[in-house]
Amino acid sequence: MAQKRRILIVDDERDYADVLKDRLEFEGFEADAAYDGLSGLEAVEVFKPDLILLDIMMPGMDGFEFASALKARGCHVPVVFVTAYGRTFSERERETVGSSPVIRKPFEADELLEVISKSVA
Repeated sequence: MAQKRRILIVDDERDYADVLKDRLEFEGFEADAAYDGLSGLEAVEVFKPDLILLDIMMPGMDGFEFASALKARGCHVPVVFVTAYGRTFSERERETVGSSPVIRKPFEADELLEVISKSVA
């Protein structure tokens, strides 16, 4: 039996993150959620995800800071930025995002599942 892929959702909107977690579990993934950047960094160490779905606009530590902290820790888990962030990214933000996929909220579940399947192939 193949091991389930582990996906960590880091999003300050609890209801949204919990619904997304339930959907991913329904689709056959093992999922967990953290509701702020610091909790997310701790969850990476404990949960050991294969992929992180990361909100950009969070209070305290935003998604860009979270991604930079991951890199500084030598963590190379793929990140998919999931955001309602509507404006164009600054140069610093583009550097942080790099080649990571960005999905704009709201999105269809099929769109997210397609990006996930490409990111954890």
